[in-house]
Amino acid sequence: MILKNSKLKIKNRGFTLIEILTSVFVLSIIFGIVSNLFLSFLQVQRRSLALQGIMSETSYVMEYMSRQIRMAKKDIDGTCGFGSKVNFAISTIGTSLCLKFFSYDEKCVTFCGDETNGILNVQIGSDLNPFPLFSTTTVVEKFNINLIGAQQPPGDTNQPRVTIFMKIRGKGEKPEFQPVFQIQTTISQRNLDVAE
Repeated sequence: MILKNSKLKIKNRGFTLIEILTSVFVLSIIFGIVSNLFLSFLQVQRRSLALQGIMSETSYVMEYMSRQIRMAKKDIDGTCGFGSKVNFAISTIGTSLCLKFFSYDEKCVTFCGDETNGILNVQIGSDLNPFPLFSTTTVVEKFNINLIGAQQPPGDTNQPRVTIFMKIRGKGEKPEFQPVFQIQTTISQRNLDVAE
């Protein structure tokens, strides 16, 4: 029997296996790219936040130290124990390199950087317990001091200047989250150094 003008109607009841596999493959590639971009963004953000934290702490510490050094007075009587008529003195206490001076409020101030333990401390007056200037998430890898004009004129006619160099590293669980920051500044004593 011959059917004339018969049309075969094919009803679309679903997707073929090739279409499903192709769409899964394309979606997995897109998902992989998007997740890698998201993870990369998170890592960049964590690194920048760690660096920002180090820079913020370092800025505070340098400002605090600069203000103390700038306002220092000449130790006329040798009250701080590093000699009379001296502006600043460098000493070592154990493994720490220290800067000592007589503050504007007539207290002995000592900044000590201990590279072995990675800390920077300050001791003010007769307080026997120095306190750290950085948080426990920061390591001071290098601390160096250079003095110019620390003695009394006429032997030393330079205005007292202290140059401080620090290399600071953040503590993180991975090395890429341990930013390293280096800073150097020179501070001049505010009061003129005249012979007394």
